[in-house]
Amino acid sequence: EDVVTNPTDTPTEDPLRAQPSPHARATDRARGASHARSGPPGVPSRRIVGIRVDGVTMQGAVDQIVRWSQQEQSRYLSVATIHLTMEAHDDPSFREIINNADMVIPDGMPMVWALRWFGVRGQQRVGGPDLTPALCERAEAHGIPVGFYGVTDETMAQLLDVCRRRWPRLKVAYAYS
Repeated sequence: EDVVTNPTDTPTEDPLRAQPSPHARATDRARGASHARSGPPGVPSRRIVGIRVDGVTMQGAVDQIVRWSQQEQSRYLSVATIHLTMEAHDDPSFREIINNADMVIPDGMPMVWALRWFGVRGQQRVGGPDLTPALCERAEAHGIPVGFYGVTDETMAQLLDVCRRRWPRLKVAYAYS
């Protein structure tokens, strides 16, 4: 099945969310789209080579992540680049991890083009390098602690230095490399 739509996907005038086309919604219903795992409420999702990708906007992603944090909900998201998508396509266990994420954001332009092709009109790229600073800014404003995982020790030190300079009140709860 190539097309999956969130079961709570309803037409909305919310400018923060990319919208599925009427044709895509009708096609989803006609195909009996699977709803085993869906993204954030009201956000259209599509399967691209077996990977669920959510048609979320940058603002919509930031808002949802902040909501989850304020509700003290433990969630995880995946940043769907072409590399990640092909790795997940080739590895069923990795694909399951990605498809079970609470949000799978379209980082690469090919992911954006595929979402548009599958009827998510107006989809824009939600890049990880753009999402991180947007989240740090919002986290600082709301007193939400953040954590960083991965990379080398040197890169982590550089990241933490940038964070201290750009967001001096940002609470970094952990940093692990």
